[in-house]
Amino acid sequence: MALESIARHTIETRFLGPDSRVVDLGANEGAFACEIIERFGCKCAAVEAAPDVCSAIPARPGLTKYCLAITGSNGEVELQLSSRSTANSLFKRDGVHTATVKTPSQTLHSFIQQLGWDTVDLLKMDIEGSEIEVLRTCEADVLRRIGQITVEFHDFMGLTPREEVEAVKQRLQSLGFHGIRMAGRGHEDTWFFNREMLELSPRELWKMEYLSRNWREFLRITGLKKRQKSRRKA
Repeated sequence: MALESIARHTIETRFLGPDSRVVDLGANEGAFACEIIERFGCKCAAVEAAPDVCSAIPARPGLTKYCLAITGSNGEVELQLSSRSTANSLFKRDGVHTATVKTPSQTLHSFIQQLGWDTVDLLKMDIEGSEIEVLRTCEADVLRRIGQITVEFHDFMGLTPREEVEAVKQRLQSLGFHGIRMAGRGHEDTWFFNREMLELSPRELWKMEYLSRNWREFLRITGLKKRQKSRRKA
């Protein structure tokens, strides 16, 4: 078992290598994409909707960056911009977003067709609420050709209703995925693996779902308490 967190996204690293193909949706300045390439030597398509943020993604062999938004339709969308690039979203929030920019949009199906990839070994999603529409509308055949998905749903911050997250989880389950909520609050870090593409034993799944998740939550809580104590002493 090699379940790890990279840039706050849980993945099973043993299924990644030089021949792997990774799609990073919501790449921001490329922290996840760059680490994936450096560790596994794979190909990564880094997708970032904000032009200035996309331009900040560093060049790496095997990394190709795309300035667009992956949504439920092809065309153009209005991206809401924040002083924090990680908060840029298609969904406007008062006090968070202060400007807008138009950016091209594509469906996940259309984008993977453009890449010319028959399969995707890993799909990472951190697209500030748009993950619901993308996973809800993407063709079943496309999703079935993805080995694992690591996604930040946004119910933990009130941007996405919990029932919408549960509906998407049920859809992925019906398509052959098994999902594990790794985060302690909401679905901030949720990992799915494709049972048809990846071989994991019931024993491994049990360890992932109960031991790994609970241990991470223990470390998160104790780490938070240590930081709070340090601040009080200061």
